[in-house]
Amino acid sequence: SFTIAGTASPGYTLSIGTISEDPDGTGALSYSWQSSSDNSTWSQVATTDSYIIPLSDLDKFIRAEINYTDAQGFAENFTTASVDLSFDSFRYLLGYRDLYSSSSYGTDLDTALDHYLNYGYEEKRKIDNFDEYSYLASNPSLINQYKDDITGAAKHYAETGFNQGLSTDDFNAWDYIASHDDLINTFGNNTSQAAKHYVLHGHEEGRAIDSFDAQDYLASYSDLTDAFGINTYKAAKHFIEIGFAEGRSRDDFDEYSYLAGNPSLINIYADNIHNAVWHYLEIGLPDGLSADSFDEYKYLASNPSLINQYTDEITGEVIGAAKHYVETGFNAGLLADSFNEYSYLASNPSLINQFKDEITGEITGAARHFVETGFNQGLLEDDFDAWQYLAGHDDLITAFGNNTTQATKHYVINGFAEGRVIDGFDGTSYLDNYDDLMNAFDGDVGLAAQHYVNHGFAEGRVFTPLII
Repeated sequence: SFTIAGTASPGYTLSIGTISEDPDGTGALSYSWQSSSDNSTWSQVATTDSYIIPLSDLDKFIRAEINYTDAQGFAENFTTASVDLSFDSFRYLLGYRDLYSSSSYGTDLDTALDHYLNYGYEEKRKIDNFDEYSYLASNPSLINQYKDDITGAAKHYAETGFNQGLSTDDFNAWDYIASHDDLINTFGNNTSQAAKHYVLHGHEEGRAIDSFDAQDYLASYSDLTDAFGINTYKAAKHFIEIGFAEGRSRDDFDEYSYLAGNPSLINIYADNIHNAVWHYLEIGLPDGLSADSFDEYKYLASNPSLINQYTDEITGEVIGAAKHYVETGFNAGLLADSFNEYSYLASNPSLINQFKDEITGEITGAARHFVETGFNQGLLEDDFDAWQYLAGHDDLITAFGNNTTQATKHYVINGFAEGRVIDGFDGTSYLDNYDDLMNAFDGDVGLAAQHYVNHGFAEGRVFTPLII
């Protein structure tokens, strides 16, 4: 079935909304827009898929007839309910605060039509800009008093609400529908029903009116920001019409991860976290800031005392680590990424083939393994002696000098697979061979390895026992 969607006022565009699909398949649609002065006798005025209401349709009725052939080959015909374009002077004035407060118009109903024809139509004003349901939905404290006396809502605004400065249109119909799966399925993009539903049902049911946040939705998907920029109306419309059916999340943007990944923003937005979304859309995205460069596993692996506090003991999933860094860790001076995955794997060689890409040598998931498994198993994160490894291989000294970082990386990427030993340097023999070193290092074989790499190799010293 179908319905007319859009603003029922001259100068605005009406379109056809689908309420429910034909179970036999909806074929190509043809349209007949029709106009009537008495809601009885109809004349065709257009055959397009949408209809821009001309001023000549004021005080008339509009409906649409939709025809198509379903997938079973049957001709189908559906006629929508009519839209009333009758001009109501009181409602026209009531719908515009500037007119209702004006001494030239105010409650002088005789001047309303004159204003609309001479000014309002060109100004794109609506002939009925006051909606009782929107008024009540915008002021929920009035709902229980007037939901069963809806005409009394207009009277309340005229006699009381206007002078109190109450809003008539703070209720966001798109956000309300987008907040609830069942309303999307029931109303789709027919937002004209949203305020009415909230007043008659949603308020009593305790439904949220704005749990859908269009900024969060936009920030969650780069294709939407590419298409819509920061247009929140288009974002809510997209979710209702397309995103929901695609299974998109309403909010996949993590403000804490954004701030944690861009720590210069932390002290600016930590106390008002939602403004981080605004910053990302308005500033961060155009400036190329990453939305999710913070690695929670590396943060916990870098600060092992936090691991059991921020991982689920059953699933191992990390929960709240970015939030901890933003709220506590950053200003406490905790490092976000001091965990060395190469050192971890080199210290636990049985893990190397599991977490090293055979082609690129890139390490993926080692920090996560330490957080989820290794820490509680007592695996050491940095037990690899890179000096010992370098000292045991003259070709590595030639290649890397005393760069222990590259040595560790070499062992994980190449050395382990090549079967290289990690303790081929005999520090005891090296010291025994040279009295000056024995006196200098007092038997410390670790310092001996460092000396050999830094000086001994170039000096031609050896660490095999000398034969005297």
